[in-house]
Amino acid sequence: TQVRTAEDPAGKPLAIDGSIVLVEPDIELYELGAGGMQEPRKAWTEAARRLYPQAARELLQADNSAIFLPEGSADVGAQSFRAIVAEGAIAPQLKDMSIQSGVGIIGSVIASGRAEFVNDADHDPRGVQIAGTPLESDERLMVAPLRAGKAVKGAMAVWRKAGRPFRDSELEFLV
Repeated sequence: TQVRTAEDPAGKPLAIDGSIVLVEPDIELYELGAGGMQEPRKAWTEAARRLYPQAARELLQADNSAIFLPEGSADVGAQSFRAIVAEGAIAPQLKDMSIQSGVGIIGSVIASGRAEFVNDADHDPRGVQIAGTPLESDERLMVAPLRAGKAVKGAMAVWRKAGRPFRDSELEFLV
């Protein structure tokens, strides 16, 4: 058992209303397939893909969230990504859009591999309007790359309309 204290950027303990318990799961995430290759357990993978954006949206008090993975069968060096799951009022529009690596805020995070938040997405030169959605003021976007080892395989994105700006501690949570 390890006990750790969460700290803010200044090194002071974070005040938490309630308690947080992290339990190391004893769950088989992979099955040994034909040829001795490890394959992800389908039920676990599907549940995680479905529930992670929902939990992130709720915990971060966000309006929308999505997980973007490579389109089609592309994986290594993928250039085009699509939301495999999305939560919130604009979920259908998020699932319809295609993200290009290096284009827009999400595409920039995929290309660079560095998580970031943008608290004034309206004025960020990388900003891309999501087709079928109204132009919003004070839109905030936080994006974290999804990795397999050192390779970026996609991104998790969370949006807020107005409200409080994203903070470093929330980005650390998403990463």
